[in-house]
Amino acid sequence: GLEATVLEEDAKPGKFGRCGAIFSKEGLDATGVPYKKIILNEIKGVRIISPNSVMNVKSKKVQGIVLDRQQFDELCADYAAAAGAHFQFNSRVNGYKTNGQITAQTTDGSFSSSVLVAADGIGSLAAKSLGFPAFRQSDIVLAYQAEFDRAKVNDKEMVDVILDNRLYKNFFAWTIPVSEERVRVGVATTDMAKINSAKKAVLAFLPRPFSRGL
Repeated sequence: GLEATVLEEDAKPGKFGRCGAIFSKEGLDATGVPYKKIILNEIKGVRIISPNSVMNVKSKKVQGIVLDRQQFDELCADYAAAAGAHFQFNSRVNGYKTNGQITAQTTDGSFSSSVLVAADGIGSLAAKSLGFPAFRQSDIVLAYQAEFDRAKVNDKEMVDVILDNRLYKNFFAWTIPVSEERVRVGVATTDMAKINSAKKAVLAFLPRPFSRGL
């Protein structure tokens, strides 16, 4: 029942590959977006790896879905547009004004609304302009991810979560199988100074030729 306008600075929606793109099946189903044709892999379990132990947890049912994230984002936009949302592409917001309503000033005009959803990331211009408190450095997680082909994936229904607070402070490293020969490997940490050493550590953990086995 609301009129919605999406102001998007790029020419089309999407993360352009900058995402692990693994989702809860239950959560995806709740969106109502028809995602079946863009499934890359289905996940039933996780292998949790700590410095001293390994624990495997696996369900008989699919718990997670690995998608083509770019196609999913574009599909969501199409689904929203069909429901009445208006998309303004190549529209970068330069500033905001408040006078009863919130007015966003963009590269191609001004847009006013009683409600603003600011989905513009950690350096949010909306948050700065409208007086929201700044994030503390300790609240920010820095992440790295790469996708490898010609991989040896022992079980494509299992993801790895690698825990080691010395290497991946306040977060973890991960592997997400896309297929039996392709995998996404990533790491995140709140210790900005150690992101390069964390990246080297998770890649060193994986023997060559690339394998998800210990």
